[in-house]
This record gives sequence, C-alpha cells and structure tokens, in this order.
Amino acid sequence: MATKDTSSTKKTTAKPAETKSTTVKAAAKTAATKTTAQKTAATAKTTTKVAAKTESKTTVAPKSVATSKSAVKSTVTKTPAKPAAKSQKQSAPAVYDEDSIQHLEGLEHIRLRPGMYIGSLGDGSNENDGIYILLKEGIDNSIDEFTQGFGKRIDIEINNGRVKIRDYGRGIPLGKLDDCVSNVNTGAKYNTNVFKQAIGMNGVGIKATNALSSYFRAASIRDGKMAVVEYKKGEKAAQPKLGNAKPGTPNGTYLEFEPDAELFGKYQFNMEYVEKRLWNYAYLNPGLLIKCNGKNYISEKGIEDLLMNEMGKDTKPIYKLFNSQGETIQFVLTHVML
Repeated sequence: MATKDTSSTKKTTAKPAETKSTTVKAAAKTAATKTTAQKTAATAKTTTKVAAKTESKTTVAPKSVATSKSAVKSTVTKTPAKPAAKSQKQSAPAVYDEDSIQHLEGLEHIRLRPGMYIGSLGDGSNENDGIYILLKEGIDNSIDEFTQGFGKRIDIEINNGRVKIRDYGRGIPLGKLDDCVSNVNTGAKYNTNVFKQAIGMNGVGIKATNALSSYFRAASIRDGKMAVVEYKKGEKAAQPKLGNAKPGTPNGTYLEFEPDAELFGKYQFNMEYVEKRLWNYAYLNPGLLIKCNGKNYISEKGIEDLLMNEMGKDTKPIYKLFNSQGETIQFVLTHVML
C-alpha cells in the first residue's frame, strides 16, 4: 500500500510540474504574443510613418513631378540618343495625274529657268555672265533699227547697276509696246518685209531682260506720241500709259532696267567687258555712233579697223589690206611677219 501511496503521491506531485510546464508554455505564448504585439505595434508605427511619408509625398507631388521631369531631362541629355529605326514603310509616291501638269507664262518661265535664255547668271566677274546678256539684248534691238537705216546713234548709261539705252530709230509701235517687251515669241522680226536682217530673230531677248530685272521700263516715241510700260521682276508694276511726248522729242525707243540682285547676287558691271562689246558693235556696224558714259565708240572702216587694232601700231602688214564689202558682208585679208 505504501508503494502505491508513494506512486500516487508521485503522480499527484507530477501534476504541479505539468502545471509549471503549462505555465512556462503559457508564459512563452504570452511572450510570443507580446513580441507579436510589439511587432504589430512597430509595424503599425512603421505603417503610420509610411502613411505619413506617403501623405507628405502626396502633398509635395508637384515638386516631385517637376523634379522627376528635371531628372528625365538630365538623363536624356546625358544619354546618347539611339539612332531612329528605319521605317519599313516607304512614303507613297506623288500622284502623277492631270493636276500635276502646270503651265507657266513666258516671263514666269524665264525667271524659273533663266539658264535657257541667258546661260549662266553670274555676278559680272566673267564676260559671259548673264548681266552682259541682258545689256546685249537691250542694245541688239537698237542695232537692228540702225541696220534697217533708222537711227545712227545709240546712247547708253550704266551707273550703280542700272542701265539706260536710248536709240533714235522708228520706235516700237505704241499699241504693241507692252506685248513686245512681255509676251515671249512676239515681235516684228518674223516679218522679213519689215526686217530683212536682224540680230534678234526669236522674239525672246528683251523679254528676258524684263523678266530678270528688279525694275524694267520701256518707252516708245513715234511722231509726237509716247507709250510707257513698267515691270518689276517680270510682273506689271503699272498700267501702260499712252499720251503725248514732249514737243520736239525724236522718234525711238528707250529702255531702263536693273538686273535682279535676288538672281544675280551682288553684281557689278565690269566696264572693260562692256567696252569690248561696244567696240565689236561699232566694228560690225560702220558709221554707227555709240555713246556710253560719255565715251564715243565709232568705226568708219568696220572690221578693217578691228584688224588694224588687233595687230597693234607696231605691227605692219606685208602688203596692203584686201578689203571686200557687200551689202551684208565684209571681208578683210592681210599677212604679217611674226
């Protein structure tokens, strides 16, 4: 019995130990619970702080966005741009239909394609530059009057890039003056009864001078009456005028023009080139007086004078020059010792 009692006692005694163990476990759980609670509290605090920070960030969002944009700009500046990928789709070709066909009036076409009419544009530094062609076209009409027996003098003035030409021929028919200086392929040179021979045969020359000038003026005087037309860059600047000329004004044609600097640049007439051209006119048209800027250009013997001038004063021909001249041709021949 004592043994049993002892055993019973042990069992009874064992319960407190189990209780203690349970207490320890409970204490552990409590500690764990506290720890969890502390963590939860900490998390709550952190969450609160984060929320606060988030709230703070929300308040200063505009600055953050601006800062973000600034950062992006800075990044873009520093980072080299990648080459754009080539588009695999090519743009559709322009449609070629009836609407693609254009028509240009004469003066418009000259301004768009001046090379077809005067060759190179240039600034006057080369004797073949366009400004000398404009001058030539203006003089050619006056030469044609002389060769038909009308007018023995041509007055020319070149000053500050502006040219003035006055001849004393018949004058362009007043009612057709505008057409003759503006409509391509218009003129009297097609009529061989009026002009048996002429330098200008295509009805284009003076129109090119008009179209390629920033200012162009033409006047014709016939028997006390006068017509005047004015253009700027190929466009009519004023309506044609028709009226009475000053009493005693001789018949003839007057041209005034200034080459367009938008086309020719900062151009300048080289008077050496101009003089050479004027002397050639004089040699080819004996008896014609050309006055330019106060200087006279005239030849009585035509190309014989040209030949003697080319040989120079110190060169003497072996024999007397052979000179044969017809109505429209002159032939001169000689030999010299070199």
